[in-house]
Amino acid sequence: MPETAPIPILRLPTLRSRLLCGAGMVLAQFGAPAGLAMMASAMFGFAPLVGLGVAGVAYGAALIRALQIESDRDFDRAYAHAPTIPAVQDMVAFLAGRLGLAAPPVRLIDDRDFHGLNMIGDVAATTGTAIYVSSRFKRMPCAERTFVLAHEMAHMRANDVRVQIPMRVAVQGSLFLSAIAGLGLAAAVVATGGSIGAALYGASWAGFFYVHHFAQKALAAKIVRGQEYRADENALRLTRDFNAAVSLIDRLDDTGPGGIYEEDAPEPSMSTAMEKLFGTHPVRDDRVKALRNVWKGIVTADPSLQKPRPRTIIATPRP
Repeated sequence: MPETAPIPILRLPTLRSRLLCGAGMVLAQFGAPAGLAMMASAMFGFAPLVGLGVAGVAYGAALIRALQIESDRDFDRAYAHAPTIPAVQDMVAFLAGRLGLAAPPVRLIDDRDFHGLNMIGDVAATTGTAIYVSSRFKRMPCAERTFVLAHEMAHMRANDVRVQIPMRVAVQGSLFLSAIAGLGLAAAVVATGGSIGAALYGASWAGFFYVHHFAQKALAAKIVRGQEYRADENALRLTRDFNAAVSLIDRLDDTGPGGIYEEDAPEPSMSTAMEKLFGTHPVRDDRVKALRNVWKGIVTADPSLQKPRPRTIIATPRP
């Protein structure tokens, strides 16, 4: 990447988009459960406040649990002395200057410790203050490592982690409410001596909350996928290396058919459909298609950049 290249204009979330996202999450997290609780309490003949109390207690417990799981500050303190890679830190310092960030530390940790971050992936992740990489990161080509770092720093620049934590609270809370509803169903049937009416009411109550949980999960996944698309776009604007971006995605994701430059859409399958609905990361072909569109815009703005050319992909075992 030539040093004379102009500083890219990053696409960051606007205040309006943050407010709309926050309002939607608040409504989905508290409004829908409150309405369902009132409906359920009316069905069982209890006061609506009882249903609201159940929802509040459940979400309070879920909030405490989520905060314990998402204790990223504790994770940072635990791995404050993890080894860093000098050459990687130099690249991070360069990227940070273009992003307007202080250079974050990049710490090499044991592969198993990525589970402590509660994040998907086994290559790199960020807590918002530091970037953690695994042994697999060290084995990647330099250009792909640069794209990974740019991607994680784009998340940091947009404060995406702060948005993800309340979403996880919402998903966990809706699952907790579903469990409460299931217990309520069993209690109602037992208390009425196996009444069919109580079973039907209880099944409706539990069904409402389970549907809400899956809707909440799909909404949260959609928002996170949007963050991933944006981080990919900003990383491409920073690195100006389309080939490295798509080869990295092809290396990490087996979703979809054939080579990384194929224009054909993947064959529809149930697993792909579920991944597109509930997955927190876009499937490979969708990510490559989005990156290709971004790259075309970058090349149009700067014709001096070489356009990516299709190449023959030799089938080799993935690492």
